[in-house]
Amino acid sequence: MFKVKIDPQSNEFRKGSLFGLAGFALELLGAVANIPYHGGETSSYAGTASALVGLVFFVVGVYYLAQSKGRSPAWAVLGIFSLVGWILVAFIEDHTEVVGEAADGGVVGADFQPIR
Repeated sequence: MFKVKIDPQSNEFRKGSLFGLAGFALELLGAVANIPYHGGETSSYAGTASALVGLVFFVVGVYYLAQSKGRSPAWAVLGIFSLVGWILVAFIEDHTEVVGEAADGGVVGADFQPIR
């Protein structure tokens, strides 16, 4: 089986990146909203809601990233670990196949030339 790196132009990779970026931004917003200000109070409901929505976005982003690498959707569980989970899935081995044509007209065992 021929292994390739992530195609940054694939829809799954783009969706994974966008959901991951949005999730990270929402998690940061939630963390900032939960920082106590002068009176010692926090806007905990807004911050917690933002962080939870960000977590869901991150899980969805890792799901799409795993799909772009030909992996099981179960890898989306790593999205719970936020940016660390996304990075772990980004560096796992790619299991997708490249559609290509053999140099000698399609005979099995021939030199493989990917279509570009």
